[in-house]
Amino acid sequence: MNDHNLKPAKPGEVRNPNGKPKGTRNRSTIARRVLGLLVKDGLPDVTINALRSMYGDKVDEMTLEEAVTLVQVGDAIAGKRRAIAYKVVLDSAYGLPKQQLEHTGEDGGAILIDDVSRLSTDELKRRLSELKKGRDE
Repeated sequence: MNDHNLKPAKPGEVRNPNGKPKGTRNRSTIARRVLGLLVKDGLPDVTINALRSMYGDKVDEMTLEEAVTLVQVGDAIAGKRRAIAYKVVLDSAYGLPKQQLEHTGEDGGAILIDDVSRLSTDELKRRLSELKKGRDE
């Protein structure tokens, strides 16, 4: 493990002086751009012809996202399970759906939190020391 990366940077210290070059696109931007291409501009002729045989000439005006979605829906109806790549592309382009998490304490009850604002400095130091010991063990 590289402990250097686990320590906070000191004031004025620059860990990555060059940083990310300006104008560099992230994966999400690239994925959205590719999905926005028209089928006729983004797929090989063999694939376009296969899509035309299934969906007609309207394929020529579809975006890749529309065509891939159409194929995925067809696969789902046919009972095929090939949606993983599609999910990965969409997650890259638009992010993961929000997930709700339930946070509960013991036996589904409330999470109990100590009000440390009323503790003395000595008591806070003692508790901090206990936490550090537990972490180091």
